[in-house]
Amino acid sequence: MKPIRTEQLGINFGGQPVLRNVSVSVDAGEFVALMGANGTGKTTLVRAMLGLIRPDAGRAWLFDTPTDSFRDWQRVAYVPQHLIAANAVPLSVEEAVRSALAGPRQRLRPLSRKQRTSIQDALDRVGLGTRGRERLDHLSGGQQRRVMIARALVTGADLLLMDEPTAGVDQGEQNRLADHIRDLHRDGATIVLITHDLGPVASLATRAIVLGQPSADSVRYDGPTPPPARWTEQFWHHSHDEESGPSLLEGP
Repeated sequence: MKPIRTEQLGINFGGQPVLRNVSVSVDAGEFVALMGANGTGKTTLVRAMLGLIRPDAGRAWLFDTPTDSFRDWQRVAYVPQHLIAANAVPLSVEEAVRSALAGPRQRLRPLSRKQRTSIQDALDRVGLGTRGRERLDHLSGGQQRRVMIARALVTGADLLLMDEPTAGVDQGEQNRLADHIRDLHRDGATIVLITHDLGPVASLATRAIVLGQPSADSVRYDGPTPPPARWTEQFWHHSHDEESGPSLLEGP
């Protein structure tokens, strides 16, 4: 069973192609770095994989189920690049992690003892065990990303997709994120990471998929890391190829 598969996926914005003929598959347990210059559609591809964008051509599958029919969302954790929306409702760290365990109508129900324990254990694992009552938007960007990793831990997600997790994060926090993501991968999670370079987190990847401008097929390289220099020399900078992604807790 493949956590992710696309077949001849194509997406247009305003009549202009953003992705063209993307056919990729990710095996269980893989760690894949999704790379490319500005405007090559990295975030768009991940959002299409999650069913947040409807493709204009081709199809996507999650765990061998067409994305538009997939319902087992606790198997999937998504960390967007833009974590806090300007109009976000204030949440505590604990509430953010708790929200991964229940749908909107269930969030006000009392937690079971098992759920409380699992939330505390997840926060302890990412080094935020004493910060549960603090407001999420008071944490640094790196700490917020660790909260998102705690959400993945508490659900036992099989697939983790992360969009530029080290954007705006200092070197020390990058190293801490790398440690936590390495643990998730060792526990068997499949990881797809959008990145602009092979820093401490992305260097854990063993496979790179490099996207190019969609004048031809979007996938220009798919193979072992690091990709050849000719595919990376133009994008050693942050990529903002689409409009801002969903807010912190938005998902499929």
